[in-house]
Amino acid sequence: MIGAPLAIARGAPIQMFGDGSSRRDYTFIDDIVSGVVASVGAVAPGCYELINLGGTHTISLAELVAIIERVVGRAAVVDRQPYQPGDVPVTYASIDRARALLGYEPTTRPDAGIARYWAWRQARGA
Repeated sequence: MIGAPLAIARGAPIQMFGDGSSRRDYTFIDDIVSGVVASVGAVAPGCYELINLGGTHTISLAELVAIIERVVGRAAVVDRQPYQPGDVPVTYASIDRARALLGYEPTTRPDAGIARYWAWRQARGA
């Protein structure tokens, strides 16, 4: 959905697979980067750990589109498509291990993250 704010702002259609009820733990890039950076110092050289990074709660695809519409100030033109094969209704990362090993805690809500992204994009001539 990274291109969705620009597409919506321009009045271009965006594809929505399914009815918009699928849920994901959309996570702002700064929160993921903080987890990656924390992991560099937490894992011994030559070793590895499997650690999930993500958000702390899910929102529906329809909610995400509504947030983008509010942020960019324009209604989306939605091209509804059938669910994609293999798509699941809900996905999210269990971040318990990241919390314990890295002190990881995402702090950016989807609405705040999209607003920050949109401000950044507009500053570069969206």
